This record gives sequence, C-alpha cells and structure tokens, in this order.
Amino acid sequence: MQNSNDSDIADTNQYITLYRGVSSNAKGSMYAEAMMGTAIPNGLRPGQVAHSNMGDHAMGDNYSIWTSWTKDPSVARNFATNYGVIPGVILSQKFKLGQAIPNISETAKLMQEGEWLVTGPVMGAQVQHIKP
Repeated sequence: MQNSNDSDIADTNQYITLYRGVSSNAKGSMYAEAMMGTAIPNGLRPGQVAHSNMGDHAMGDNYSIWTSWTKDPSVARNFATNYGVIPGVILSQKFKLGQAIPNISETAKLMQEGEWLVTGPVMGAQVQHIKP
C-alpha cells in the first residue's frame, strides 16, 4: 500500500513536454532569445518589477516571474504565427512536474489555452521555425 507521501515523491519524478510559441514581432528581444532556445520572464528583465499573480498573467500582464507554455502544439503555433499571419518559432522542452505548473486561475480556465507556467529563465529548449 502506498501512502500519500510516497505518491507525492513519485509525482516529482514525472516529466511533461511543453511548447511555447514566439512570433517574429514579439516585444523586445524575446524573438531573438527564442531563436536561441531561451525564454526569459518579462518581469525578471532589468528595470521591471515581477508579480506572481496567475490571473493577471493570464489576462496579459506578463511582467511576472513566469513564462507561458502549453501542452498543445497547435496553441503554441497560434502564438508563434499570430494566428497564421507572421513567422515565428515554437520552443519545446521537457520539464519536471513542479518546475512547470498549470495556471489554475479562473481567467486561464476561460482562455482554454492549457497554460503552464515556468518560473525563471529557460535555456536550451528545442527550436522549430514556423511559417504562417
């Protein structure tokens, strides 16, 4: 019989592959960074004040401690191409559960993007170039 503590330990050994779409017209250096397999939370950039409110992040205030990812490659493609208008890239990375957490805010549930949040910078993600 497995107690709840054993279950918690087993869960931390599980991984999930997530995707992040970045369009060629992303603000600042986000696109150049993405082309190198890097994602940096906007709130951690110099001169910014980071927040940790999942609902605000889902509403578009992405000056947070997280970058946004999804389990659904088609959602990432929509973000990468601005819904089929411009080129972009899709990053993919395997994360340990707990390193990536689902956005459980009511706003995120309404958006239906399957958003997962990753704290801090991500480097070394695989990069796929996407055309509209």
